[in-house]
Amino acid sequence: MNLRPQNHTISGPVITIRAIRITDEVTEAEFVRQLPPRSKSFRFLGGVKELTSRQVKQLCDVDVRELAKDIGMSARRDPDDTHQVLYSLAL
Repeated sequence: MNLRPQNHTISGPVITIRAIRITDEVTEAEFVRQLPPRSKSFRFLGGVKELTSRQVKQLCDVDVRELAKDIGMSARRDPDDTHQVLYSLAL
């Protein structure tokens, strides 16, 4: 299983896809802090203004090797030149 960062492009800017890391805690907390209230409600299924440090740690400290067994992703370019990224999560 390859869990190193992967660089991808489909005629456009190159994006890097990698697993979240424990070192991303500050970035993740800031990302959630700046989300609009409606987005926070959808993402966390309720009224969350800001995450506690424990919640941020739970989001960032994941066993990606275990998680990677259950998540699949593929990207494709459709005939009409649109791009789709497809995710699958087994629970």
